[in-house]
Amino acid sequence: DENVVVINLAESGETMKSFEYSGRLQKLLSLVKKGDYVFIQFGHNDQKPGKNFLDANTDYKEYLKRYINLVKEKGGQPVLVSSMHRRNFDENGKIVNTHGRYPEAMKEVAAEENIPFINLNEMSKYLYEALGVENSKKLFVHYPANSFPGQTEPLSDNSHHSTYGAYQLAKCVIKGIIDNNLVLKNYLRDK
Repeated sequence: DENVVVINLAESGETMKSFEYSGRLQKLLSLVKKGDYVFIQFGHNDQKPGKNFLDANTDYKEYLKRYINLVKEKGGQPVLVSSMHRRNFDENGKIVNTHGRYPEAMKEVAAEENIPFINLNEMSKYLYEALGVENSKKLFVHYPANSFPGQTEPLSDNSHHSTYGAYQLAKCVIKGIIDNNLVLKNYLRDK
């Protein structure tokens, strides 16, 4: 019986540049073995102005291609996963794209490099809209005051997910694994 081990090297707020500068990319590459899957998801923070900004149409695509090549050199199988949407609805109850061209740029790179792509951006849009403006709050860090010790103000965060929201997005990634016919699908359980 073979086991699957998941190692999450992500850090909240990181960009492709900061992931590299912090040493996380080097750590990742030191761990990758032949046949390992490496899920690459950036774009949420790369768009923010400042020293870590990457233009979606140029730098961002170049960084993605470099990461892909570095993983392949180690014998790994890169998989691109687009950013999930933030919880931002218009007056008609439709999700507003706050990521600009980053998800589309990633999709283009996946096609150009012929590697699997999980469109979490699209799936999260359907998920949030299906739940609606109010019910989608359950997916995010929305808690009334005094839900936690020392929390005197209500929490209303439309970017970061609750445990329930993370679980629902993980189910979307699993759907992406199945849809891309990745060997990992053979290790999924019905739970």
